Amino acid sequence: GIGFSPAGDLSAAWYDKILEERKVKKAWMREIHKAGGWELGMLLTRIEMRYRRGILNELEVAYGTEKGARWFDDPYVAIRHLGEMWGFGVGYPPEYDALPDATYRGWMRLALPDGDSNRTRWATDPLWEVVQRVPFAQGLPKPLKRAKEAKPDLDQIDAEIRGMLVTRAMLRGSYLTAPSSIPQEMQACQERIAEWDAAKGRNFAEDVRERARMAGKKLPYKAPLEFRQRGRPRKQRLDESAS
Repeated sequence: GIGFSPAGDLSAAWYDKILEERKVKKAWMREIHKAGGWELGMLLTRIEMRYRRGILNELEVAYGTEKGARWFDDPYVAIRHLGEMWGFGVGYPPEYDALPDATYRGWMRLALPDGDSNRTRWATDPLWEVVQRVPFAQGLPKPLKRAKEAKPDLDQIDAEIRGMLVTRAMLRGSYLTAPSSIPQEMQACQERIAEWDAAKGRNFAEDVRERARMAGKKLPYKAPLEFRQRGRPRKQRLDESAS
């Protein structure tokens, strides 16, 4: 198996469930797996999220409870939030993009490498969306978020962008031939970024969508992944074989 952050307050483990059951002699679990569609010989991987009290103390639920209510100490209340806790760990599939802004988008995910050095911009693997759709409850989950939340200031971002444009104009030396201006520098920057996107095969709109998804913002609906149904081979009848 594979462990992720084993010493942390929030950790995860991926492992071969059938092998684990053989080691601890839990063969009776196979009947439960069969009820879920598992068949003998199939690979069965368990993805397990593990929450310790440290991370639970930082979570608050938009459920009419106040911060510090310690809802997780009551098993009858905590069991109602299995879907939210699962979504906090693995994220939510694309069809949940309309969830409130407070929704957290997942502590871990499986992504598709595309050569970008910033892995947060990698697209989510469609197989991971299947993991995200594990049904714990009906309807949309109620948002879970950590109490410590940073909210970027748009005014501060604009000030930083202006400072970067000033530095960019200085490095280009455009001020030597004519007085620099923000529209002039932004146009030059736009042309350079367009060339960079074309060379890297990037799409600005998709990058914005992914960044918004990671931040828990509302997004346009995206159709879920559909898997082709594979039928079992038809058994040959005796009369057909005789002919």
